[in-house]
Amino acid sequence: MKLYQTIILLAILLPNVNKTFAQSGSPASYSQIGISPRTIGIGNAYTAGGAEGIFTFHNPAMTASTSGGQVDFSGATMQFGRSLATLQVAFPLPPSAGLALDIAYAGVSGFDGRTQSGYHTEEFNTHDMQLGASFGLQVSTRFSLGTRISYRTMRYTLSGLDTPSSIGVDIGFLFRFNDRTSIGFSVQDLIGEFVWDTSEYYGTTGSRQTTDKMPIRLKAGLWHQLNTPLPLNLYAEFENRILRSEEVYAITAYTGSRPTIQQRREEISFAKQFIRLGVSSALHERITARVGWQSDSDESSYNAQRFSGGFSISLPFDLYAPEIDYAILREPGGVSWMHMFAIRLNLTNR
Repeated sequence: MKLYQTIILLAILLPNVNKTFAQSGSPASYSQIGISPRTIGIGNAYTAGGAEGIFTFHNPAMTASTSGGQVDFSGATMQFGRSLATLQVAFPLPPSAGLALDIAYAGVSGFDGRTQSGYHTEEFNTHDMQLGASFGLQVSTRFSLGTRISYRTMRYTLSGLDTPSSIGVDIGFLFRFNDRTSIGFSVQDLIGEFVWDTSEYYGTTGSRQTTDKMPIRLKAGLWHQLNTPLPLNLYAEFENRILRSEEVYAITAYTGSRPTIQQRREEISFAKQFIRLGVSSALHERITARVGWQSDSDESSYNAQRFSGGFSISLPFDLYAPEIDYAILREPGGVSWMHMFAIRLNLTNR
């Protein structure tokens, strides 16, 4: 009997159960948390870009604004055996374009395998990987556009279960009114989906394939910098997230006078809305502070309120002008608090 393995498999595959990274239960949900303490600190409200740097994960159009080489490496400390690490490299392509490459790893360790009698068997782990490449073009002095292609894999330590993969496409636009105000639009995770085949796992032929589709994310954002003694960067963002899944149900049909059970499939979709706000300010020439807030329309009034904060410290070194970043984030559903650390290197400072 593979009952204990089946339970784990269902927890992985069923969208409403997969709360590993507690982000609406969608596949590869770790990719929706954020990739940098700088943007997490302002509530991930970074579709319009701003003063935090180039992070094409939020909008590939900002790749065109890369003025010098930028490297960001981050890692998160999380509860319940979870891990998250990211790396992004961005550099310009003169005269009016830019390119960025990013990689993200997410894992969960310590799934406790048990027999039907409750005896321990082994531990199971998950390993998710995401590779991304972004290209941006400055069409005019105010308008830029870009695209990002991502490749994701999901590997689980269950013998006989194939490793599914997915390719997604992002499209983004950025318009700058002046040096202190911009708006951005982004459509993320187009055509992305994971297809699971459990034929080998269950030792049967013709098993039903399970398809987990990535949610389509429609985002619009605004950035404005106030000209105050301590410059304030204000960020706002709205997201409409369309989740799609397949509903399988059984009906009773009659062939002549004999009833038979037939299986039907129906694709369903629904939307969730998110509002994000953030503020950052340079308190000192070497210290920048950030606070952020996110609201999820699908959660209870308490769990929907997600707060974040963080800071950056510029180290006193000329070589690569290194900076250390930190952010703390209340995770979706109030599961726990996540801490993320990062280091940035500016390749133009050599």
